[in-house]
Amino acid sequence: MENKIDYNEVPFNFGHCAVSTCPKRETCLRFLAWQQAPAERPFLSLINARYLEARGNKCNKYLSNTPVRYARGFINLTKSLTVAAADRFRNRMIGQFGRKVYYQIRKGERLIHPDEQQLIVSLVKSLGVEIADCFDAYEEAYDWKG
Repeated sequence: MENKIDYNEVPFNFGHCAVSTCPKRETCLRFLAWQQAPAERPFLSLINARYLEARGNKCNKYLSNTPVRYARGFINLTKSLTVAAADRFRNRMIGQFGRKVYYQIRKGERLIHPDEQQLIVSLVKSLGVEIADCFDAYEEAYDWKG
């Protein structure tokens, strides 16, 4: 991916950064979002430059523009589980994510973050299930949460 982002992907309350002297600005999603912010948005969430100055310009809010590998859906996984394992899997997943999000990520309506992927794989392994790949598809996208 290049240094240009699709501003429609930027979460509504995402913290932008306008510190043009930052040495990491060319690879920081916060600065890139600031550069791409449309003129139609009169107000933006912005990192306070004084916050950074008070910390000697050592920014702990940096977000890399390196894309991460998200998963999409796990319908094939649920088809390969026994009835008993499928019930335990579904119940634990709903306990972890909630019913609505569980069904969204199951059907591929919501991307599955790499941390969430690890949780799902661990859950599958704890059920004693061996499967080559738990997820239906993968795609690269920016990690706006960091």
